[in-house]
Amino acid sequence: MAKRQMLTARQIETRVREDKALELRRAGYQFQEIAEQLGITKSAAWKAIKRRYDQIGVENAEGAKLADLDRLEALLQSLWARANAGDLATVDRVLRIMEHHAMLLGLEAPKQSKVQIGGTLADFLALAEGATSASSPKTD
Repeated sequence: MAKRQMLTARQIETRVREDKALELRRAGYQFQEIAEQLGITKSAAWKAIKRRYDQIGVENAEGAKLADLDRLEALLQSLWARANAGDLATVDRVLRIMEHHAMLLGLEAPKQSKVQIGGTLADFLALAEGATSASSPKTD
């Protein structure tokens, strides 16, 4: 039978503070605001959130991305009815939130450009020389 580890009162208090810090961060609070809410330093707030992400097995960047996605989703939900009612300023905000959401998810694929060079090196150099001569001022 596996032996259960008993947490001390201090460890429980720390875990509760870390959970609250993470909850506030996901709600969009800045580290200083979290610190003020919890009565700790800004550095302690950052460390609490980092420890909690580490404990739940989420890498820092991925955890931050998930927190941002949660906030964006909450914003979308709060604005959706007004946007559907035709409030143009709200429609604009919703579209911007959706763009940011797509960017975080990697849905906005980078634009690809195809450059194709044919011919010989001599042809390329002649073409480059022609472009250079055409753009440089003529001196007589």
